[in-house]
Amino acid sequence: MPCLDGTRSPVPAPDARAMVLGLGRDTGPLDLMQAMVEGICLSLAEAHDALARGGPVATPTVIGGGTRSALWLTILATALGRKIAVADGAAGGSALGAVRLAMLGDGIDPADVLTAPATRPVAPDPARAAAMAALRDRYRRAWPLADL
Repeated sequence: MPCLDGTRSPVPAPDARAMVLGLGRDTGPLDLMQAMVEGICLSLAEAHDALARGGPVATPTVIGGGTRSALWLTILATALGRKIAVADGAAGGSALGAVRLAMLGDGIDPADVLTAPATRPVAPDPARAAAMAALRDRYRRAWPLADL
């Protein structure tokens, strides 16, 4: 559960707290890092599904420092169960997001602001799809524990 300071989407739970389930003596630093990445990706998948309840969702375009990691991108695509796109200049995502908000506030057409050119698609890993589905089920079942 990646909510160090609560969560806002898709379930507003400001008091939810992070946790790692299944730790054992054989758990190492890389296992913890993978669990953190998977938890974040599963959280994004839940938000994606909430958006999809309102209708079809366009191909997610990702930005930010995480786009430097091919593994992270593949885990995200697998968690979402669909292709994602990496935008041009993706690593500068935080600044790009702030600029886009300012442009919207200045009255620039949202179609011009919210469309990012994508340079490369990233597909889900079919070999990990079943394992990711099992993790997602475990993630959903853990939600009641996150409010402890």
